[in-house]
Order: sequence, then C-alpha cells, then structure tokens
Amino acid sequence: MLNKRQKVILFITLVITGTALLAGARLTESVGMLMLGAALAWLIGSETAFRTYDHLRKLPGKVWPWLRLLLAAVFAGCVLVAVGVWSQFNSFLVVGALTVVGVIISPFRQLPIQRRWFNALVWIAAAVVFFLTVVGASQLSGTAPKSAERFGELAAYGLIALPIGMWWLVKGWKVIIAGISAEPATVEPQGEVVEPKTGATLLYILLIAGVLVLTLCLSVLAFSAFSDSIFPSKHEVLPATNSPLTPVASWMLLAWWPYACWKGILRREPNNIPANLKRHKRMAAAVGVVSTVLLSVAVTFGIQNGNDSKLTAEIEDNKKNFLERVSKIGSASDQVLTSDK
Repeated sequence: MLNKRQKVILFITLVITGTALLAGARLTESVGMLMLGAALAWLIGSETAFRTYDHLRKLPGKVWPWLRLLLAAVFAGCVLVAVGVWSQFNSFLVVGALTVVGVIISPFRQLPIQRRWFNALVWIAAAVVFFLTVVGASQLSGTAPKSAERFGELAAYGLIALPIGMWWLVKGWKVIIAGISAEPATVEPQGEVVEPKTGATLLYILLIAGVLVLTLCLSVLAFSAFSDSIFPSKHEVLPATNSPLTPVASWMLLAWWPYACWKGILRREPNNIPANLKRHKRMAAAVGVVSTVLLSVAVTFGIQNGNDSKLTAEIEDNKKNFLERVSKIGSASDQVLTSDK
C-alpha cells in the first residue's frame, strides 16, 4: 500500500506529465517523467528516507532549522532553472512557480534564535545559496553561456516571489481556512442585549468583483505565458530601468482587494453561527470553482494557441524554403536554356 507521501508525489507527477503532454511533449519524455516521479515517490516515501530525516532532525544543537532553510533555498533555485528552461524564460510562469514554492517551504521560516541580526544573516546566506544554486543548475542545463542575463533577471524575480509566497499567500490562505472552519458557539449572558451586526451584502458584491478582476487578469497573463512557453512571440523589449517592484505592487493591491473584503465579512458574520458558516463555505466553494475554471480555460487555450502559432511558423518557413528552391531551379533552367542557344 502507498503511504501519504507517495500518493502526493505520484499525484504531482501525473499533473506535471499531463501538462507536459498538453504542451506538446513527446511520449518518450512523458514516460520518462512518470518513471522519475515513481522513483522519487519510492525514495521519499520509503522508511529509509523517513529514518534519515528523523536522524537529521536530531543534529546537535539547533543546526537543523538553519540547514533546512538552506536546503529549501537549494530546492527553490532548482525549480527556478527547471521552470525557466521549460517555459523559455517566461517570467510569469517562473514567478508563479516560485510563489507556490514559497508556500510549500513557509513552515521552514521559523528559526530557533530570536535575535534579529542573526536571523538576518541566515536569510542573507539563504539568498546567496539560492543564487549560487541558480548559477550551478543553469550550468548543468547547458543554456548558461547564452542565457546568463536571463537567469540573473529571473533570480531577481524569484527573490521577490519567494517572500510573497512565504508570508503574503500563506496569510491569505489562513484567512480562507478561517472562513470555512467552525468556531465554538458562544452563549451570551442572560439579560444582555446583543446589537445586531451590519449586513455584509456590499462586502459580498465587492468580494465577487475583486475575485473576478484578479482571476481575469491572471487568466490573460496565463494565456500569454503558456502560449509563449511553446512558441515565444516577438515582444518589444522594455527599458532596463523598469523596476520589478512595480508589477509586484500592482498584483499585491489586486490580491488585497478580495482579502480585505473576506476579512470584513468574517468580522461581521462570525462562524460561531451555523448559518454564517454554511454561507461562507458556499461562497468559498463557488469562488474556487469559478477561478479554477477560468484559469484552466486560459491555460488550455494558451497551450493550443502556442501550438497553432508554432505550426503556422513552420508552414511559413517551409513555404519560404520551397519558393527559394523553386526560384533557384528556375534560374538554373534559364541558364541551361541560354547556354544551349
């Protein structure tokens, strides 16, 4: 029987393999992904790996939390290079992947020593390890000589995306979980008059509007990103003076909109009332389904658009080569006829 760790790794492997097939990967590459995922699931899910992890946790003193943070930085650097090479250096997909990695490694951010200057040194060391991992992994990928500048740019974006995932997205996820979790019912003392709280109808409307705006913006970028990952289009190069913090601030503002509305709803409608909890669960499920459907449609059509653009470009290149060959054959025939005369 498979344990939970093996099931999670196999599920992620199947999702990645299916995405690769949609992106146009060959059958041999997909089978290779499945075999590597199965091997990884067997390795990590085995009792040997669990015992090794248990022994590492017993390292002397408080070394393990710091070592764990550095290993997380190594993992994030490897993910950045892998996604960057696969997506042909698409910054949106790299940032999305690194924010998800930030959420995954967020439990490792707690350090045993509360001295701020010492923790700052540890985080600086983790950033250096992350950058060195990107450099080393890019050398192994074989694309470093011609793409060193692109990897450096993606590393800068990754250093911004990781903290956003580790703190901002985790904070939002906790608010979502709090909105669909039951709270113990409170009993008011007898004789005390409880003032009814203001309704949250306007907040619900603003929440739906904010989620739709955020999801539509993400869908447009996802469509363009997945399309460019298969067949990059020729975009105008932006000036080098543009700061990466500007789009980050814009996206954080868009994400803050539904976040603030949801927190306001929870303040006005506490979950210790069953009717409120039921309404919150329905709203969270509806928003999740709509967002997932829109993003899935955007990714699917983006991949299809990339494949169509790639096929169109190949047809145009073949047509151009064919016309050039016809022109050469015609010129050669004219020369032969001229010489015969």
